[in-house]
Amino acid sequence: MEEHKEKQQPRGSGSSGKGKRSFRKNRPRRKPQKPSVVIDCAICGKPIDSITQAIGGPGTADVSHFDCILKQIEEQEHLVSGQKVTYIGNGTFAIVQYEKKNFTGKFSILKRIQIETKEATERIKKVVDEQKHAIDISKNRGGR
Repeated sequence: MEEHKEKQQPRGSGSSGKGKRSFRKNRPRRKPQKPSVVIDCAICGKPIDSITQAIGGPGTADVSHFDCILKQIEEQEHLVSGQKVTYIGNGTFAIVQYEKKNFTGKFSILKRIQIETKEATERIKKVVDEQKHAIDISKNRGGR
């Protein structure tokens, strides 16, 4: 006589037998990594959560939110119709004058404003590397 054995379904697959597995129950939840070094914006005083939001300035030892620098330049430069503050790269902003009032088409750079120095860029990179290293260490400890 032949014995009939039932196949056991994987845990969490329910009775549908479609092979869906749920591993959430067995794994401990990881808390999101907080940066080990917290940097506050030199302009608004709030923490800078992501390096993509940061730019060195306005002082040589300062780090600020990109948007705070942009707003500060707009307030200081007293823009007129057709003018706009734009980031042109390498820590430099510019006051640009557009031919059309809707900020499209040809434009001219009226003034360049250097905000971020090479030293500030290097300092920010160092902080980012330190944060990456701290996160890598915590991942290695948690992955035992």
